[in-house]
Formats: sequence, structure tokens, C-alpha cells
Amino acid sequence: MRDNGAGQDTIISIFWDHIGRTQITDDNMRVAICRAVVKLGLENNGILAARVGSHSFWAGGAMALKLVGVDRDNIKNMGRWSSDTFLL
Repeated sequence: MRDNGAGQDTIISIFWDHIGRTQITDDNMRVAICRAVVKLGLENNGILAARVGSHSFWAGGAMALKLVGVDRDNIKNMGRWSSDTFLL
């Protein structure tokens, strides 16, 4: 991002490709996740493409942070949770 002149206020979903600057949308993410579920054969393990989306990254990211020892208060702040429900 910095190589393309992004400032500190540039949101993380901005990227540059051969065409120029664009933004990833929630629909882009949902489609990519669903394709990955199908391609990886995860539906054979009960993970249905129709039931996953970008929210899956939010929950999975929180779990990944917890597993590597990140403090729960930091995870809570990063995920913008106001309660400890994410621990369930």
C-alpha cells in the first residue's frame, strides 16, 4: 500500500492491481470464501459454502489471535466487541 502512495488514513480494503486502485467489497470476500470452501472440499466435512462469509474471518481471526497468546482485552478491542461473548 505504501508503495502506491497510500496514507495513514487509507483503509485496509484498498488495493492496486494492473488496472489501478480499487476496493475489496464484502461481496468479493463472500464469493472468494465460498469458492475456497468448495475447492478445498470442506463441504464433505460439514462446512457449507452457503453458510460462510466474511464474518467467518472475524471469528476465525479472533481464535487465531487467542491461540498464539494475544491478551483477550486486545482481541476484544481489535474485534470491536463490547462484551466477552467472543470467548464463547
